[in-house]
Amino acid sequence: MCGIAGTIGEQEIQEYIIKKTLDVLKKRGPNARGFVRKKIKNIHLNLLHTRLTIIDPNPLSNQPFERDDIILVFNGEIYNYIELSKILKSKGYNFKTKSDTEVLICSYLEWGLEFVSKLEGMWSFALYDLKKGVLYLSRDRFGEKPLFFLNDNNTLYFGSEGKAISALLNRKLEINIPKIKSYMINGFRSIFKDKKTFFKNVFEVQPGEIISINLNLNVKKKRYWDLKYNPKEITKKKLKSELREKLFNSMKLCLRSDVPLAFCLSGGIDSTSLASMAKKIFNYDVNSFSVIDDDERYNEYLNINKTINDLDCNSYFSQVSKISFFENMKEIISYFEAPIPTISYYVHNFLSKMVSQKGFKVVISGTGADEIFSGYYDHYRFWLYENANTNNFDNLIKDWKNTYGRWENNPLLKNITNFKNKIDIEKH
Repeated sequence: MCGIAGTIGEQEIQEYIIKKTLDVLKKRGPNARGFVRKKIKNIHLNLLHTRLTIIDPNPLSNQPFERDDIILVFNGEIYNYIELSKILKSKGYNFKTKSDTEVLICSYLEWGLEFVSKLEGMWSFALYDLKKGVLYLSRDRFGEKPLFFLNDNNTLYFGSEGKAISALLNRKLEINIPKIKSYMINGFRSIFKDKKTFFKNVFEVQPGEIISINLNLNVKKKRYWDLKYNPKEITKKKLKSELREKLFNSMKLCLRSDVPLAFCLSGGIDSTSLASMAKKIFNYDVNSFSVIDDDERYNEYLNINKTINDLDCNSYFSQVSKISFFENMKEIISYFEAPIPTISYYVHNFLSKMVSQKGFKVVISGTGADEIFSGYYDHYRFWLYENANTNNFDNLIKDWKNTYGRWENNPLLKNITNFKNKIDIEKH
């Protein structure tokens, strides 16, 4: 996790403001910091970066990174950077670092904006092309890495978090009261019903999107990826084989790191499978981190301990504390700059602190596996809602009725027109 921020526009940003913004981003990137300031005609460009070193800790890889009239600030990790670097070397590119940052720049130089389709990883970046006079903002396909922006006084401000934008503006952001009210009435389901954030006039660069801003401050948005519904017939045997292959390949890529990795370990199938793959398939020295709950209904110690014994791995345990609950919640909410959608964030906070205290910067967890492999009723409904106006909607409803819909007992939820007509189910 790194921190990025910057501006492009008519407003000049003083150096002390830039340094204050870097201080705000220090938690995201404690290992190095840097910035670039340029004036191009009457336009001021500022690119800021704080670094958490994961790949190639050499200071040459610090950012902003400049090469061949390209300036880049980048948060995330490109897992397939080694494969891409081999292709680029065959095309004549030479590298002065072993970083995925330089590979990202050279990929842009070779393939233009189409290069994002070749990336496997998670990212948010700001890339400025000096020859074209264009700034590009982008997020990965699923929006794992955050990137926010705000237009003010003929200047576009952007950052990994709202606090960075606020620091660059040198004033507090205004709270989006209607968004807060919607959350208080409808709960977490309301958060993603629109593209507004909890701050007025602050928006997210959308997952799978590239935003371009030229020196005339014209803003263009382009989607480079959408999740397509394209089912195909496949045997269970082949499905298992392909799934196994994809999981192993994904683990192989995600284990690439110049610092040790930690593993979250619960009693569930997802985290247990990942830790077991790392140890048994790739012979990785697993360090596991687990949360133990006093409530016997949620205490998974026995399952966790079986995995630890099976893998013979180093293990660390944390216990959720109810002491100073509200103080802890204030800290978490301040960090996220939004109400947390689920109490699991509170639990993970204890886990993350322990991981950090033990000196680990990167954690592999099973988060998201439920949503991918089976999911929850809410996720399926959100997805149906997003596809309500597609030509394939009737077929999607048939699929739903034969799967999740079979087990839905709430008559209001069983009526699919409620999703299509945007009825606020939570109010009934």
